Amino acid sequence: MPPMPGTGSAHRASGAFDANGAEMGPYRGTVQRAEQDRAEILRLVSSLPANDHSLVEGVVPATEALYQRIQLLAQATAADERSSAPEALAQIEAQIVELEAQANPLDVRNSEDRVRRLALLKRQRRGVADVSRRHDDARAKLDSCVLALQNMRLDILRLRAGTVANASSHITQLTERARSLAEEVDAAVYGADSARSPGGARGTT
Repeated sequence: MPPMPGTGSAHRASGAFDANGAEMGPYRGTVQRAEQDRAEILRLVSSLPANDHSLVEGVVPATEALYQRIQLLAQATAADERSSAPEALAQIEAQIVELEAQANPLDVRNSEDRVRRLALLKRQRRGVADVSRRHDDARAKLDSCVLALQNMRLDILRLRAGTVANASSHITQLTERARSLAEEVDAAVYGADSARSPGGARGTT
């Protein structure tokens, strides 16, 4: 199995984040539970009989990748929520409606100023909407990563207990799903980082 994807952002997650840190905001409990799932998976894998190790070859890197992305997504989502202003979009919309109601083609001087202000407000509206979409996407990916890690722990338990004949097949599917999720998260984080950079197209100025 090829190595799990790992970007600079994911590597930062492995060493720079604290599951108990304030930067996790309301997702601190989510990260702590993921940390417990990770520890349990690693413990279960190490306790498997030697002849079962080949069945879980990709589990440890998949587990680490998911845990790193959970930390990264939790911090990013919490940061977006701290910096967001729920009333901002409504205020911008109200100003746009007000300016559009003032339209007067006979008042050329004020009309030009109104058009400039409308263009600025509409760019700001797009920027606020982009932040909201980015937050919703990160939250959905966070939930998916958490669920994938939980499912992996359950299937390792089943494999260890011998209660499911095709548990190894489930585990293979889960590790592939973990790879896919990690790649999706890395792509989303790269896009968000690009949008936040000075050269990024945020459309809010």
